[in-house]
Amino acid sequence: KELTIFWAEWDPANYLQELVNDYTAETGVKVTVQTTPWPDFQTKAFTEFNAHGDAYDMVVGDSQWLGAGSTQGHYVDLTDFFNKHKLGDVMAPATVKYYAEYPGGSGKYWAIPLEGDAIGWSYRKDWFEDPKEKEAFKAKYNYDLDVPKTYAQLRDIAEFFHRPDQKRYGVAI
Repeated sequence: KELTIFWAEWDPANYLQELVNDYTAETGVKVTVQTTPWPDFQTKAFTEFNAHGDAYDMVVGDSQWLGAGSTQGHYVDLTDFFNKHKLGDVMAPATVKYYAEYPGGSGKYWAIPLEGDAIGWSYRKDWFEDPKEKEAFKAKYNYDLDVPKTYAQLRDIAEFFHRPDQKRYGVAI
């Protein structure tokens, strides 16, 4: 048996190929991750969907495709599989809601989230450990300067360190 997965050309797809190589070694099922550049990805996927083609066994689709994929017959209803394996218990509720369920609140699942566009943050440890900065922050916000645990804290920290005259801009993505 052989399976083909279609995805956009980027590092997570390369990593997926590494994972499926392990799957092939364990099961004997050959899996190939076929990729295409991002600008062509949606067009190629939906051309294949609309032609009811069989070039791919699975597509790592974008979350914005849930509606069209489920209502136009391009996606398989995965509700029983999702519930049987309790996938909702191992993912954040927002991940399930926005990346797997359609329509919202229906309890019907059309996708298994693979990659959630997570944002990573880094910070200047020297700024956070500077006694003068810590004292000034506490005086202004009435709590200790520390790695933020909420977006409200991140906002306060960004505001506090926003000092364009010193070429400090508080936060950058």
